[in-house]
Amino acid sequence: MLKKASDVTAYRLDEAINILKEEGIKFGLSGTAPAFSKLPAGSVEKSLYKDCRVVKQIELPNGTVKLIVAVAK
Repeated sequence: MLKKASDVTAYRLDEAINILKEEGIKFGLSGTAPAFSKLPAGSVEKSLYKDCRVVKQIELPNGTVKLIVAVAK
């Protein structure tokens, strides 16, 4: 049976990553940005982790969690 991940929606990305790592949960990241943003959607640079919030969490069938994040600045 796969372990259920804690809900990290609305957490800062760096905090969410720490929680999931402590639980041994594998995860992936995908960024989203409004049309007027100068930041690209898609990958998230590590330097932005403290400026991002988790806006959606998707648990995949293989036990991996996909975090959709947005820049909060």
